[in-house]
Amino acid sequence: MKSLKFRETSLTLALSLVMVTASAFGFAKKKPPVVIEFTTIESGALSGVTEPMDLVVKGESEWEYLWDLTHRNLVPKPGLPKIDFKKEMVLASLMGERTSSGYKIEICGVTLEKGIIEVKVKNHETPGNLTLMTQPYHIVTIPKYPYKIEFEHEKVK
Repeated sequence: MKSLKFRETSLTLALSLVMVTASAFGFAKKKPPVVIEFTTIESGALSGVTEPMDLVVKGESEWEYLWDLTHRNLVPKPGLPKIDFKKEMVLASLMGERTSSGYKIEICGVTLEKGIIEVKVKNHETPGNLTLMTQPYHIVTIPKYPYKIEFEHEKVK
């Protein structure tokens, strides 16, 4: 009976050692990223912004600036959407100027992993049939977080 108990203890100890080692080397199951829901405020092709940029807006004055920037070519300019910056923040991705229709930029996912919010952006890079200057953009809101935000762009043809 003692021999059986010794084997059980040895087996338990060996399995524990394997699990600790696997965890230390990253073989244990990794937690999936937390998906953050977002809401599109606006997307379009005529922002008037000629240089590509990604923006994180956390206050009213920055929001007014972004809205003026992306609507400076419109008369009359649409009213500024109300954002509760105590609870939300705004993310914007602007593609810059392109020489035809068909180009589009799309924020397609926002996740939180290891203290970093990652914003996945698809740059649809297929020129269209119309030759005109476009400046694609996408503006969304997410809940307010204190984490670092990184934009990751993927070119899609």
